[in-house]
This record gives sequence, structure tokens and C-alpha cells, in this order.
Amino acid sequence: MAEVPLTACHIAGGKGTGAFEPRRKNNFVLILPAAYQLVQKTLQTCNSPSLNLGEVGIPYGNEEKYVAAAGRVEELGFTCFDDLDGNVATALYSWYIRGYDPQTGKVGLAKDYKEDCTLISAKPNGETALEWKLEGCWVKKLTPMGDGFNYSSGDQMVMISCTLRYDKAILR
Repeated sequence: MAEVPLTACHIAGGKGTGAFEPRRKNNFVLILPAAYQLVQKTLQTCNSPSLNLGEVGIPYGNEEKYVAAAGRVEELGFTCFDDLDGNVATALYSWYIRGYDPQTGKVGLAKDYKEDCTLISAKPNGETALEWKLEGCWVKKLTPMGDGFNYSSGDQMVMISCTLRYDKAILR
């Protein structure tokens, strides 16, 4: 019968085979195109890429077998805080209107609004743990004032929420 380990020597500083340190949720950066670096500096939360593999059912007799079909990615949401001059909201809005300009009603060309981004999960010492290349990103949804204003919330920051749609997520 196998012996069950009852100690946590293998976690966070343990020595020997199988020792590891857990990745932390607060060590990340979403690298956006150069024009949006201020957004990157105010980032507070970010979803991780979500991958979904489609399927095709193949019926035969009294059974059905499945094979993989087209891969899909889910949207990526993030929040950041705005500065007093509204520069963060303005930067994200400028990316949004490259896709759709409400003043003219025009929809932009994909080559003009799609950008590549990179999501990095880092180790506590700053080294890269995981790196996702997100290809073909564009602002699908933007809430520049977050959950709005509230007179009784004098100590809270205005949080901007943004949803990026992207074509591919590649783990490097």
C-alpha cells in the first residue's frame, strides 16, 4: 500500500523531487499596444484566456462518437482605475471608436482596430511564469464609469471595465 504524505514540505520552499511554489493571482500584466500603456499601469483585474474546443458528433448504429472541431476563445475582461484627468477612459475609448465611431456611425476596418496583446503571469521575483499571446484583440465593450457614481463612496476609485474580443490565445 502506498504511503500518504502528511506534511507540506513540497510547497513553497520545500526541497527535493516534486517541490513547487504556487503561482499568485496578483502577479500579472496585460501588455497592450504602446498607445495604451497608461491603461496597463492602472490595471486591477484581468480574466485569463478561456479556450473552448467544438465537437462534431458522428452517429453510427446505436452509438455516437465525437471528434474535435473548431477551437474558440471566450472574451477577456479586465478592470482598471481612471485618473482624475480621465486619460485612461479616453485611451480605451479611442481604441473603441476605431471599431465603431458613434459620431459617424461607421464601423472600422479590422486592420485598423485589431491589435495583438500579451497576458503574462509572473513569479513573485518578476520572472515570467506563463505568457499568452492574444491575437486580433479589439474593444468589444467599454464601461468608462464602472458601476457609476455614489455620494457615500468617497474612498473608492472609479473603476473602468473593458471587454476584449480576440481571435486566438497562444500559450508560449
